[in-house]
Amino acid sequence: MKYKEIPFNITLAKLISSGSVCGRLKLMSVSHKCLGTAEFQKYSSEDNLYIFKITKVPKTDITERIESLLTFDVNGVHKYPNGYTEHLVIEIPVEDSYDDDAVVNTLDDSFVVQEKDPHYHKCKIEPIDYILANNLGFCEGNIVKYITRYKDKGGKDDLRKIKVYVDYLIDKLTKENNDTTSD
Repeated sequence: MKYKEIPFNITLAKLISSGSVCGRLKLMSVSHKCLGTAEFQKYSSEDNLYIFKITKVPKTDITERIESLLTFDVNGVHKYPNGYTEHLVIEIPVEDSYDDDAVVNTLDDSFVVQEKDPHYHKCKIEPIDYILANNLGFCEGNIVKYITRYKDKGGKDDLRKIKVYVDYLIDKLTKENNDTTSD
């Protein structure tokens, strides 16, 4: 399996850490040497920083792991008091048979970090945060997204999309349970 590095952004990092997207977060030195792995923990709104659990393996002892919490800015950069920086890199697995550049470009376009969209301004909780916090699957997540925004963005089209996802989930449950009863 090949891995393709794509630019860091916090939305994709959260999805990888939640298991919604397959990939890995690596901590890198300025010289692009892998120093360890990273796992998203939480967002600190007061500092506008993202907290990751970092696991490093020292050169001296490959059996010893050092774990610590570090804060990163929206670009995935951690700055030490002495000015040294480390940054996060996201690697997405790409099978040899696929056009990996097309796959990565699609992922990169899909997970652009953005400010809160206008149609979510009324929300106390951003839909993506709710979806990730509750480990919702793809269909359930889209239902939450579309029901949250339909009045301010998609109207009837968003409601139709919800119906498609609900119908899919009903069909899936019916098949799994070999349910032959009608609704």
